[in-house]
Amino acid sequence: MCDLCCCCCCSGGPGAPWNSVNFGLRKLTTEAERRRLHRFFATKLDRNRGGTIELHEMLEYFEVEETPLTLALFGYFDADGSGSLTFREFSLHMYNFLTLEKEGLHRFVFRLHDRDCNGRLATNEVEGLVRDAFGSAKMGDKMQKVMSGSDMKKKASLNEDEFLELVRRSPNLLYPIANLQMNMQRRCLGTRFWRRHTKVRSKYADSDA
Repeated sequence: MCDLCCCCCCSGGPGAPWNSVNFGLRKLTTEAERRRLHRFFATKLDRNRGGTIELHEMLEYFEVEETPLTLALFGYFDADGSGSLTFREFSLHMYNFLTLEKEGLHRFVFRLHDRDCNGRLATNEVEGLVRDAFGSAKMGDKMQKVMSGSDMKKKASLNEDEFLELVRRSPNLLYPIANLQMNMQRRCLGTRFWRRHTKVRSKYADSDA
């Protein structure tokens, strides 16, 4: 699965409209589809017509609460750390997130929480993942299940493949982010649109390999 946030090049100033954005997303979408995405951004999210959107505007439209998980996801979308999203940031990272297949989503979560970028999740990073997903109130019970279903007691950390095996053993571990992805697909252009583009992206990745 290609990682659009790594393989694509962006240009255009803050709030650049769809037709001045020049990145690899053009290879995967039609002009009409990019128009639809920009119209969604402009009419559903950027209601004050400022050219950018903030976290509360996304949360309000998608009807989700502000949690560590949604904050982490918004932080991923907000590539320049400005606290708001231009259409360029929104369209690229929205496409990247909403076209992830099951394993790709699991790898995305691993990398999102590998905060020191060493290719492993230490105990405190796994704790952060569980806290982000389920909240502090349920953290103790979930962590006990995570520890009992992994090699962390022996190794104190997991690499990406070990994390994927952990998720296969405990599929509910990533239910909150999978549910968030489905909700965002449904409310942004519809599930059918994103399912089709998941296949398009997969074919593009295979041909680019």
